[in-house]
Amino acid sequence: MGAATATTTLITMAGLSTQQQAQLQHILHDPLIGIVGTQDEFRQRLIEKEEVPESQVDEAILEYRRFLGLALVGYAELGMFSPIIDKVWHLHILCTKDYLAFCQEAFGRFVHHCPNFSVAQRDPGGFDHFRTIYEALYGHHLPSVWSSDQNSCKKHCDVANCSECKGA
Repeated sequence: MGAATATTTLITMAGLSTQQQAQLQHILHDPLIGIVGTQDEFRQRLIEKEEVPESQVDEAILEYRRFLGLALVGYAELGMFSPIIDKVWHLHILCTKDYLAFCQEAFGRFVHHCPNFSVAQRDPGGFDHFRTIYEALYGHHLPSVWSSDQNSCKKHCDVANCSECKGA
């Protein structure tokens, strides 16, 4: 599937093929790490080295998985709107053997990480678009780890409400 735009038909769980459903289950439930470390070591490193608050680390890992799930079903050009979840992705990438194996199993290819400095060009719908497609696929509102008070861009942004952000 190609990249989604703000005018693309929303994808729901019911609209997924059997293969997409199986791949999504892999992304959501199978170990991220296993070749060079353990899930517990990955979690601990997020807390100690990546400075993800212990109270948010499990939610951040789950939301990273859900973000990858959106890419799987056709929303590959989405911007990353959570610095905490992006830290999970960065650490996963650093575990190169595990990341490659995970991508091959889930996507059949390597999933590249692009810096978020050009998110407005990749996802012109911005955060509202992201929230809309997330909620359509997963059937619930975005968890707090995606919310504006978790978003460090507030330090560099003059937009009053993150839902108005266009990723610029």
